[in-house]
Amino acid sequence: MKKISRQAIENVLIQMGVPANISGFQFICEALEILDEDGCENVKYTYLYAKIAKNHHSNPSRVERAMRHAFEIARDCRSGDYELIDHYIGFVNCSNSASLKQLYLRIMQKQQASAATPIAATETSEVSNPFSCVSPLLIKQYIREVLLELAGEMSAC
Repeated sequence: MKKISRQAIENVLIQMGVPANISGFQFICEALEILDEDGCENVKYTYLYAKIAKNHHSNPSRVERAMRHAFEIARDCRSGDYELIDHYIGFVNCSNSASLKQLYLRIMQKQQASAATPIAATETSEVSNPFSCVSPLLIKQYIREVLLELAGEMSAC
């Protein structure tokens, strides 16, 4: 029984900053679809890697590495939103299995919430925070640049 759509998975991965042109992107999408069909309870992730590898004429270790690489890119926060990434995959337990399970559960929660929310409420919530696209990492980088500039001016005096 399919509960989440591939489009929903792809949208979340893109929002997190995972490039769509890397193999890990496709492998994560496929892994979440398998979890959706088979259930995410008591799943053997080695079985998941093997199943995906067979579909792509690869081997399980390459699949696992590609997925880990995609999650690392997202956690690097260069093009994604820190809070969004923390919400979907977290920064504490960075294993593929933990990231996949949390990502699957969060997408499920989002779809269940959107099914229960009226359309007018979702349209206004998107407008409520115009600064949601500014990540804490960008703010830190800007503050660091300003402080270095001030330190340079103070040493010149």
